[in-house]
Amino acid sequence: MPVRRLSHVGLCVSELQRSLAFYRDILGFREVGRGRYRGRQVDALLELADVDLQAVWLERDAVRIELLAFASPPPPPPQQRPINTLGLTHLSFRVEDLAATVDQLRGAGVEILDDTRFDDPTGLSAENRSSPTDLVKLVNAAYQYPVLREYSTSSELELPIGKRVVRYGSTNGLTSSPEWEIGLQKTGYISAAGRCLVMQAVIEGQRVVMVLLDSVGKYSRIGDAQRIRQWLEANRPASGTSSGLTSASQPRDRAGAAAEASVPAV
Repeated sequence: MPVRRLSHVGLCVSELQRSLAFYRDILGFREVGRGRYRGRQVDALLELADVDLQAVWLERDAVRIELLAFASPPPPPPQQRPINTLGLTHLSFRVEDLAATVDQLRGAGVEILDDTRFDDPTGLSAENRSSPTDLVKLVNAAYQYPVLREYSTSSELELPIGKRVVRYGSTNGLTSSPEWEIGLQKTGYISAAGRCLVMQAVIEGQRVVMVLLDSVGKYSRIGDAQRIRQWLEANRPASGTSSGLTSASQPRDRAGAAAEASVPAV
């Protein structure tokens, strides 16, 4: 029984109208059909209970995708999905004018990381670059993944390797402090970037993102975080103010090395 052609690729989405605005209105896919599915036969086919599913088929360049929006049962919370996870990894689009495409995406409300570029996933390349503003956005995005919150805020983790157990300790001592409510954090160091820290923590009832780049000494980024917290507690920012505090605006005498220009990222 020879296969004639690929029919479509299905994508489960959380908000159908938002996804339609992206694929149809921005990327130029054409809607070719839609349907709503529920009932015992659908439950049996999908191996789910009480299914209420709306599907929309979109087509462009002989490629058809199906957007699947489940009103019931609701999809589970999103989890971090490494690129080597089995299954679909990404969709790729070739464009005539990259700058014009980015402008169109930005005009449609898509968040663009203007100052961020990743050359190497290990974090050890000086060609990885970002800015304090983009790092705040990345911290807020990473916070949506429970596994990243759990691992990044653990003061110590154990990993069995053969017959041995290797213990890893956090280089951010604040993760073990009962005085801090840290939601997500990451330290880093390469010679080009210096000692850095990004951290989201609850201070005075607000979630604050700190971005500390190129700290003076080995422990100064931790001391800077402590001083920022003390300053915020003393000044009590009004409700509704921005939750992102970068080292470009932190209260300290030394001029922050993290200006709004793109800097090496670790």
